[in-house]
Amino acid sequence: MHIDDVAALYARVLTDPAAHGFYFVEGGEASLGEIGAAIADRLGLGPAQPWSPDQAALAWGEGFARFALGSNSRVRATRARQLGWLPGQVSIEAWIRDEMKVN
Repeated sequence: MHIDDVAALYARVLTDPAAHGFYFVEGGEASLGEIGAAIADRLGLGPAQPWSPDQAALAWGEGFARFALGSNSRVRATRARQLGWLPGQVSIEAWIRDEMKVN
């Protein structure tokens, strides 16, 4: 999610009297594999290569590889949309492929 979309939802929630509770910000789904493929494409690295959990654990440690990278945190911005908020920025894959700065 783009920071401009996060800020827009914060502003709406802080100023809308109907807003209460917890709000998620999302603009669609992207898996780590899809994000990795977009980064590899943008940097001209060739196809992204999958790692097994054991390979990732050797590189990053057991806890991070198995729990952080293997977690699934799907959310929907249903309540935010009910307040009238909509994401205004492109998907993360499109941003990576088209807008991410490469030094």
